[in-house]
Amino acid sequence: MRFNEWLSRVISAVKNPTSWFFLVIVTTSCTTLPLFSPSVRYESKPIVIQTLPFFSQKKVAPAPMPSWRGDWAFRRWRLEEMNAAFFEVKPDLLIAQEVMQRAESLYDADQAILSASSLSGYIWQVAPIEKDPITQEEESAALAFSYPFQPLQPEKAPLVWKWGETYVAAFSLEFQQEPIAVFSWFQEQATWVQNPYAHFLPLIQDFLRNNHIHSARILIAGVFAQAAHDAAYQDFLLALQLHDSAEGFCEEESQCYTHTPANKLYATVFGDLVPQRGVRILIPTTALVSSSKRNFTQSGAPRSYNQRYGFLETCSTLYTGWVTEIHLPSL
Repeated sequence: MRFNEWLSRVISAVKNPTSWFFLVIVTTSCTTLPLFSPSVRYESKPIVIQTLPFFSQKKVAPAPMPSWRGDWAFRRWRLEEMNAAFFEVKPDLLIAQEVMQRAESLYDADQAILSASSLSGYIWQVAPIEKDPITQEEESAALAFSYPFQPLQPEKAPLVWKWGETYVAAFSLEFQQEPIAVFSWFQEQATWVQNPYAHFLPLIQDFLRNNHIHSARILIAGVFAQAAHDAAYQDFLLALQLHDSAEGFCEEESQCYTHTPANKLYATVFGDLVPQRGVRILIPTTALVSSSKRNFTQSGAPRSYNQRYGFLETCSTLYTGWVTEIHLPSL
């Protein structure tokens, strides 16, 4: 059944208080529905959410390959490939990690290059993470958005929390006259002695309280190191009433790998590591999901870089992206 048909039936049942009361979870190839009751209302406008780690190029290329650190010619080629994909997706929200800009340069800047093309007209909020003393580049987490999203507090800079090698950037927006919280999460490597979820959970909860944001208006997206079945990760989801937007859309697990040696750039950096799905979008458990899939999987021929960096073709990013379309419940 098509999503629009499902939604039409849901709305019609909800508007009629004497109609059947139902509680159902449905998973199909195109739609995953949460638990329903006649009291639930959904926003009419769907939201297309894209998350993508841009790849900072700070990871050392394996010897004897020359370093790509600070190589903006190579980065611009990758951004051209990303531009083509953004034209196709046109997300309402882009939750990005590893966004780079060379110090005091408007030309060597991811935001400027994308804003001049596929993301023209988008509003950006940027949260600086760290500066590379060698290349004088600044790495940031970023949120790019278009109407109907608006900045909630444009005078306030986004918050950044760090713990070891993990960081979370916190943004606040306005959607349908209600505040919404968006968190950009970046953790590439899991450690057995650290539980990032226990550390960041109270910070996220304080942010929600301080900004008067409802639990059904939370989005967290980015790179997660722990497996989906990890107990601490599951406790984190439960505490925030979130779930993975990919649930019900990955019957063929191999079609959902975001970390995979099939991507030659990934294989060059990590070799033949076991594939996994580490790029995720977490949404409220009450949200309707009409589609959820990986993207930025197309390979291109990087011109002169095929000899310099040892691959004939590669994806534009180290990990693939993830895109989902949802309806949030009305408040």
